[in-house]
Order: sequence, then structure tokens, then C-alpha cells
Amino acid sequence: MNRGFATETPIQLLRVGLSSFGKYLGPRKRALQITRHVDRELLGRGDEIKGVVLDFEGVQLMGLAFFEELLARMLAFVRRPEPDAMFLAVTGANEEIRELVELALERQKALALSASSVRELQRGRIELLGGPDYLHSLFDSIRRDPDEATTAGLKDAFGASRTNTANRLAMLREFGVVRSEPVAGHGQPLTHKPALTKDGSVSLITVRSG
Repeated sequence: MNRGFATETPIQLLRVGLSSFGKYLGPRKRALQITRHVDRELLGRGDEIKGVVLDFEGVQLMGLAFFEELLARMLAFVRRPEPDAMFLAVTGANEEIRELVELALERQKALALSASSVRELQRGRIELLGGPDYLHSLFDSIRRDPDEATTAGLKDAFGASRTNTANRLAMLREFGVVRSEPVAGHGQPLTHKPALTKDGSVSLITVRSG
């Protein structure tokens, strides 16, 4: 069984095999075509899907206009209030595509997860894309020790106020890259975990052209 999400029940991710739509992704209308495929797959699945994976494996070139259109539409799918929040992930992107992804995320003030391949994503070997450096530092701290990542502990580790720490955690949760849950036996205190870790299992539903 593939390891990836900290839960006994496998988490379902929707993988979009972008190379099936072409090795060169440029026109905005192609982004609309992909969106229709994703929308059909999400329809009726309700809360089963916890993340959308844009898999660039096999894609050689991408236009910025294409990805900005696709990103805006994917964010409309994944940005939901907790506990129904989903996350967006990018895998298999070459260096040029990754730079365009980061630029589009910056313009949208959005966050996503990234991994070198779908397999690495399933293993929880992820990093944060988008956002300022302090969010990356916070996310990395949570990823390294998710069982101990309480709000108070993170506040002390970064020397930030409780309000600043809570606001930064809220930004990570807004895009589904971090989830929060009560500490067992303590009620109100929260522990924070990355959306994907090395413990648990992941199942994939793949969307392709045609």
C-alpha cells in the first residue's frame, strides 16, 4: 500500500494527467477543456476527494496565460472552509514550468504543494509552493514534526506573537496544505499537520483527455 496521508483510510486525490491534453500547453481554451474534465470527475464525489494533483510528467512547455487560467479555476474547486478544504498539488514539472507555476501562484497570492513525481507525493515528500518565506519556514517546521506542531510550540519556535502565528496558520489552512485538529484529551489546543505526510495511504483517481 502506498504511504502518504496520516489516516487509516486512504485519502483520494484527483490526478490530472496533463500530458494527455498535449505536450505543449498554451491556449486558454485548453485550460477550459481540462476544467470541464475535472468538474465532471468531482461532481457527485462530494467530500471523497481531498486534493487535486496537476501532474506535468511528459509536458515539455506551458504558457503562462494557460496556467493562470487553469490555476484560477482549480482554486475555485479546492478553496473550501474547513473541514472540507482541499489542496492543490503540482508534480512532474520541469524547471521552466515550475518557474511559471510559482509566478502564477505569486500573482494569485495562492499556495500549493509540490513534489518531483506523483510517487514522491504519495510518499509525503513534499514542499510548499507560493507564499512568502515565513510561510515556507512554518510549513517546513510542521512537516518535520507534525505530532508536536501546536500553535504554542510554533509561536515559541519562531519568536512570533500568538496572533501572528495563528494568522499564518490560517493562510496555510485556507489552501488546504495544513490541517488542524484538537490535541487528544485537551479539547481546545490544536496540533497542525501537513495535508500529506509519510504515514497513511493515498489512492488516485486519474483524469485524462478523452
